[in-house]
Amino acid sequence: MRKKIVLFITAVMLCFCLMASFVIAAPPGSQPPSSPHREEILSPRAPAKLFNIEVFEPGYGKFCVIGSTCSIKWNKTNIQNYPTVWLEIVWPDGTPTAGAYPVSNKGYYYDWMPDPSFADPSVLCKELRIKIYTPDNKYKGMSGLFKVGNPPNGCTW
Repeated sequence: MRKKIVLFITAVMLCFCLMASFVIAAPPGSQPPSSPHREEILSPRAPAKLFNIEVFEPGYGKFCVIGSTCSIKWNKTNIQNYPTVWLEIVWPDGTPTAGAYPVSNKGYYYDWMPDPSFADPSVLCKELRIKIYTPDNKYKGMSGLFKVGNPPNGCTW
């Protein structure tokens, strides 16, 4: 009986080792089908640095007003050969809130204006991030947490 238990435990451990080596050997950038845009959870205060794009603005605690300009700033040093990058509004964990759109890779800024759809209770005053990535998805970055809302009520942190 003891031999069977030892063999069973050995087989289970071997299975876990094989599964772990598969996960470790997965190609870079591969995502599980159930969450294709999900990113690792990030520190909310610091500009996120994922795969070498630093996104400086909006930073943690920033409040963007619906219908007013909100600056998006990133460092293009590692992506200067890309004339276009994609911007996407995402939840704190990287899950998209809506579609992405291409912008010129100036690197220093893009003036974004939150439209009236941000007044919807599902996103109004909720924590969000800006995700920036290259068309080939090789380089990515996310901003600190920010909120979008209407004055005079604003959003609290």
